[in-house]
Amino acid sequence: VAHARLQWMQAGAERRPDQQMEASNTLARLLPADADILGQLATLHLMRRRYPESIALYRKALLVDPSWPGLWNQAAYVEARGGNTDAAIANLKKYASLVPAGANPLDSAGEIYFMAGRFKEAEQSFLDAYQKEPTFFGGVALRKAAEARRMQGDLAGADALFAKYADA
Repeated sequence: VAHARLQWMQAGAERRPDQQMEASNTLARLLPADADILGQLATLHLMRRRYPESIALYRKALLVDPSWPGLWNQAAYVEARGGNTDAAIANLKKYASLVPAGANPLDSAGEIYFMAGRFKEAEQSFLDAYQKEPTFFGGVALRKAAEARRMQGDLAGADALFAKYADA
């Protein structure tokens, strides 16, 4: 295991993605109950747009450690990129249950709805994120809500939301 970790670290430091993938596969095989390794390997697959492999690894990682909020969020984005919006939103609901005071699960839902062309739901999610935490990333949820409103064809409403964002 130590040798595989060293190979992984060296491949990362030297920016050799093929060797890093190989070392990550070795580590995942040697340590199948390590959510961090599974998540790292899932990210490597994601970077290569291998969505089915990535989501399978995120799912394994979540079975190992279902209390890791970031894994739920990342898995949601991979599900969305793979075209499974409903699974993505389900993952974000689990994420939200782990960080009930956070705005990021709502903001992520807005982005996923936006990616799916569900602009009304995207706008509402962004507005909910803003209401929950107005200072989240400088109030950017309002700007995103304005864009979602614009995508629905309501330019005056989009301008009003953007003005509110600019004032904030």
